[in-house]
Amino acid sequence: MDRNPITSLQRAHRGEEKLWKIWWQWGIPLGMLVNVLAVLAEASREAERPLAGEALDILKFLFLAGWFQLAWRCSKNTHRPIWTSLARLAILLGFGVAAVTV
Repeated sequence: MDRNPITSLQRAHRGEEKLWKIWWQWGIPLGMLVNVLAVLAEASREAERPLAGEALDILKFLFLAGWFQLAWRCSKNTHRPIWTSLARLAILLGFGVAAVTV
């Protein structure tokens, strides 16, 4: 990652970061975090704390929605235009799955 991750996020927010950095350097750790949140949400439900499980699901969705937005903004920053189309298709599919499964 960049030496200053905040600077990378600021560039991503403006749509100036390279897609691969958002996709791999931010997306993979976020995916791991989302999986942990999903496990915690299910554990909360099994412990008869459904409200906590729902709150964790909402948090999971918010993290994903934020990443989808950054990835979409930066999807044009590739060397080959095909990656923009593929990334946007994957983002749309991922957002749809996230919306249905929360």
